[in-house]
Amino acid sequence: MRNQDLVARLRLDAGQFEKTLKQAQTDLQGLSRVVSAVPGRNIFGGLAADMATLLPALSAAPVAITAVGAAVLSLGVSAQRSGKDFEFALSRIKTLGVDAQTNLGAVRQGILDTFANTPIAESLNDVVEANYELQSSGRSAAQSINDTKVAAQAAVAGFTTTRVAVDAITTATNAWKGSIDSAEQASDILFVGVNRGKVRFDELAASIGNVAPTAAGMNVSLEETVGAIAALSLQGVRTSTAVEGVRSALINIQAPTEAFKRDYSGLAKEFDASRLSRDGLLKFLVDFDKKSGGSRDALKALFSDTTAFNTALGLLKDDGSVYASILDDMTRSAGETKKAFNEVMTTAEAQERLIRNRLTVAWTEFGENLTHGVLPVLTSVAELLATISRNQVSTTDGFGGGIVRMVRELNQLADEQLGFAELNELWRKFGVGNSNQRSVLSAQTRADGQ
Repeated sequence: MRNQDLVARLRLDAGQFEKTLKQAQTDLQGLSRVVSAVPGRNIFGGLAADMATLLPALSAAPVAITAVGAAVLSLGVSAQRSGKDFEFALSRIKTLGVDAQTNLGAVRQGILDTFANTPIAESLNDVVEANYELQSSGRSAAQSINDTKVAAQAAVAGFTTTRVAVDAITTATNAWKGSIDSAEQASDILFVGVNRGKVRFDELAASIGNVAPTAAGMNVSLEETVGAIAALSLQGVRTSTAVEGVRSALINIQAPTEAFKRDYSGLAKEFDASRLSRDGLLKFLVDFDKKSGGSRDALKALFSDTTAFNTALGLLKDDGSVYASILDDMTRSAGETKKAFNEVMTTAEAQERLIRNRLTVAWTEFGENLTHGVLPVLTSVAELLATISRNQVSTTDGFGGGIVRMVRELNQLADEQLGFAELNELWRKFGVGNSNQRSVLSAQTRADGQ
């Protein structure tokens, strides 16, 4: 093929390149707006402005592609890697079934929106994993979008991670299914416990699963369970110990010792698991204490192990008034997560994280756009330029010298593969090997395809 024909095709390809480059410029301007609140030099806005000054040169001479192409490809490598990492993380969700596959686009957007509007101190892919765990626990794809947002806000308010919040929320909604209808309700109840007790959200989230099956199975509500943990924590009991204490107390009620049934047969017949299920834990304990005349021997006989006994004593402190007060607050739990989240959002650190997260989302989306825009076109241009350089276009002028430099840089990047599936597929489709084996025909075919 004559060099003149290749140059003509290069000019045509440059027209398509200009279109995609303009889109990249728009994306960069969007990034500029995202980080406009950050003090200092606006890097992305500057790059967009640089592109704007270079675009008119594309229609005049292919040499402009040398400078612009190298700059855009270098910039695009980082952005595209972010986009690729995000897409790879999302691919796990597709394995969860038809619902997950069908609604992947909506889930993707929901994750990006949550990350962009929540100052969580974790990566975008961590939020993808949190959504995966929500769907794998039985949430529909549509429901998982909302629940990811709730968990992220709980994570911010509770100074933990989204996945820890997801674990607590799914434990609560699955164990108390029927009485706890939403992620918001579960999270709000947990935050009442955090606010009223000396309990950290991450500690409660990590340990609630140890008591949930027993409590829910005996019809002791989430409110009563979390309230008991909070009441005990006010007396200096560690969260994990309080959780184990509540669990032991419930087991003792469910399976009392033979000694209790023998020595206190009247109490044993009246205060059993069915009464607990009907009255709730606080009323059960208060009524037992009254019926036994405040006998600590009777209480010790029912709650035979030390942990359970200390738990019962703690919950009965001041006739159970502390526990009762917390349970009263549980009736007004709606909105507690949002309230705590809004308080954190007023801090400078939260606002800084929010800017960082929005920038991450914009950068990731920019990288995804590059995958199907600028970079494939640059690959085609690189092939044409490589062909021209192999045919020894004069290097006495700036055009030829620029071509040689750009070909070297682009070929090096392409040969390293950079993890771009599209590049690999493109090489395979057209039967193109490494840079030393590419032919005029493959370059011609690539130009036609663009």
